[in-house]
Amino acid sequence: MRLNRPTQLSPPFQEVLWAIAYEAFPAIVREGHNTTNIARLSQSVAALSRSLTRDRAQLPSDYLKRTQERLAYYLYFLPSNFLKIQHLIVDMAASWSEFPPKLEVLDLGCGPGTMGLGVIDFFAHQAEKPDQMHLKIVFVDHVKENVSLAKRTAHVYWQRLQADHLIPQDWKLTVEGHHLAVGDKRLAQIGSSFDWVIAANVLNELFLFQEEDFPSQARLWQRLGDRLLAPDGYFCFIEPALRETSQNLLRLRDYLISANWYVFAPCLSPSSPCPALQTGKGDWCHEERAWSAPPWIEAVDAQVGLIKDAIKFSYSILSKSPRNLSSYLSSPHPYRMVSDLMKSKGQSKAFLCDGCARSLYERQDKHANQGNHAFAIAHRGDVLDISGESKHRVAEDTSVQICF
Repeated sequence: MRLNRPTQLSPPFQEVLWAIAYEAFPAIVREGHNTTNIARLSQSVAALSRSLTRDRAQLPSDYLKRTQERLAYYLYFLPSNFLKIQHLIVDMAASWSEFPPKLEVLDLGCGPGTMGLGVIDFFAHQAEKPDQMHLKIVFVDHVKENVSLAKRTAHVYWQRLQADHLIPQDWKLTVEGHHLAVGDKRLAQIGSSFDWVIAANVLNELFLFQEEDFPSQARLWQRLGDRLLAPDGYFCFIEPALRETSQNLLRLRDYLISANWYVFAPCLSPSSPCPALQTGKGDWCHEERAWSAPPWIEAVDAQVGLIKDAIKFSYSILSKSPRNLSSYLSSPHPYRMVSDLMKSKGQSKAFLCDGCARSLYERQDKHANQGNHAFAIAHRGDVLDISGESKHRVAEDTSVQICF
């Protein structure tokens, strides 16, 4: 199955975002006042960015209840964040022989609907589409304004997609919203057979993972998965590509493996402890994907001094069934590139991981040829098929192919 991996916001989605912004935040953004809108948005983005990074420990869990922060997230952080889930969908789709006729998705800690909107957008922009499909998106957040904004955006975007004939008229969307906290016991009442449960930035923003709190918080996620997931469903975690947040995610991943869960991706082993945590060097994994920022984000970056030229994130897709991405690849020897390619005089190096061990591989320029050329053009996150290597050295007779 050939899938598109979008790298930018479609014009219809950009137009819907701003239409909803004018509707939901009339006191801050107004049609025809682009310069003023960018100036006001830049101020809100600068303040929110500080809160999410430097002052993260003081960030209140309900920060998006404040109108200016919610607007900043909606127009600045949502556009890049919602593309992240689409990279995870490509991973999960490796196990499909065809599009599923129905998908039930829970966007847990949804904010303004970021991940659920990303799911809708992904299927809308595939070149090959089934005639019929039923998407059910359930938005859950402890800020009721977020839930309302998520539902409204999803409905308006779906209507726009159908009006523009970007999705078949027989496709159906069901949207639900629930004003609940992540740990609320009433979550068990909203469903127990979700195909995907997505928690994006929830660990980072709601759980600071103090050492003494980790066991109880990890057990909470285990219970949520047990209650909410279909037997063959996926729990998708997405976090910022920072050392602390990424390592916390890896720790949770290892805990859930010890509780008889399995990793589907990005790791290429379903049940091995994370090699990055075993080094004792503070290593962590994250993705970096290209994207084209829309004009207003470029304008905000210019005013605030931020650089949003790539999508960076850490993720883990887990399941209660023993499946792994490696089983669906043609490669008998898959390795994921978990670093940037490091070029120096006469050689190229990169860290590769097979799910069990993380090792530094190198290729000397004098050994470069067509058979191993893929090593020199691969990017962080690519999966390579390697055969004929010796002692982590890519030699003249080594074959390297990008297989995913």
